[in-house]
Amino acid sequence: TECLRGLWERGKTPLLVGGTGFYYDALINGLPKDVLVDREFRLNLNKRLESDGLSILFEELQRLDPEGALLVDKFNPRRILRALEIIHASGKSLVLIRDNRFPLVADCLNLLVTLPKPTLDDRIESRIGEMMKNGLREEVQGVFSRYGQGAPAFKSIGYSEWKNFFKGAQTLDETVRSIVVHTRQYAKRQMTWFRKRPGGDFLDLSRPGTTGDVFKKVEEFLEKKF
Repeated sequence: TECLRGLWERGKTPLLVGGTGFYYDALINGLPKDVLVDREFRLNLNKRLESDGLSILFEELQRLDPEGALLVDKFNPRRILRALEIIHASGKSLVLIRDNRFPLVADCLNLLVTLPKPTLDDRIESRIGEMMKNGLREEVQGVFSRYGQGAPAFKSIGYSEWKNFFKGAQTLDETVRSIVVHTRQYAKRQMTWFRKRPGGDFLDLSRPGTTGDVFKKVEEFLEKKF
């Protein structure tokens, strides 16, 4: 918001591009007041994650806060652990915590663009192929050698899949394929996340005229503002 404020003060119109729903939601709707971290509880959660698995912790979240669990990506360890931390520290539902925040005071034009699934799948596979050519394996190996598999990076897509490779439990091809599959699954979850929120219809960039429609929407928005 500090960056946006600086641009507005200089008479500029910010254009934000990205696909991560959490950051979008945090910017537009604001973040709730931070909840203090119980470090001992967090340490215990991480131990349980290793011993019991993610699905058990998500089931616990569903028992403690059925409505709040609907807000959390059940495949994202960091989000699930943080949700359990918040409930433990505050004694409140995630829904109540979420409502205690301050939205961005600004007029926003939300444009959600997409591509047909086969095209998107091909682009994901091609992008990961380029990442491999540019040294992804060596990058992950360096982080693994320096920090070990307990590093936060190894919870993310593109890193977590290498654990079995380093153990000798899967081949390089299997590792790359798992990155592709997990990335495609994540893209699907992103689409689902945005469909549940206001922001307009998805604009299919493969259809003739869509790019022109996007520019037209932007022009109309700016004309109303200025």
